[in-house]
Amino acid sequence: MLSKMKILNLAKLKIAMSALLVATYLVLQLNPAHANLALPGAFDCELAIKDQRVNYFLVACGDGYEEIARIKWSRWDIKIAKGEGRYVWNDCLPSCVDGKTHSVLVRVKLSNVRKLKGHLYFTSIKWWQIDSNGRVVKSGKSGGWNLLENFK
Repeated sequence: MLSKMKILNLAKLKIAMSALLVATYLVLQLNPAHANLALPGAFDCELAIKDQRVNYFLVACGDGYEEIARIKWSRWDIKIAKGEGRYVWNDCLPSCVDGKTHSVLVRVKLSNVRKLKGHLYFTSIKWWQIDSNGRVVKSGKSGGWNLLENFK
């Protein structure tokens, strides 16, 4: 049977080990050497946004009648970004001025990280229409493009 002194020493050791783990975690998180591991940014049309999670993309940069809006990101790391938002478009019937605006829920994926002008950027965007349960709608709206086409 363990003596009270040994139990007390084990408890102190457990507290010290926990404090050491927390301190190690904080040092790793706050270390300036990690600044070189900046997360990729994204850009839309000609606007470069560094190290930022954008919440929309214009699909039709010329007239703005097509966009992916209100994106909520569930993942954004050095390799990929995933989220959900609304694909919004104007049907331009009978003209774009008089057309109706429509929207559907979509899953969004950013990928293909490249270094451009000294900063990391996602260079590919894809999206798929999903239903309210998060399942891809097979005949739904989907698309994607190379974001480098808009980089200046």
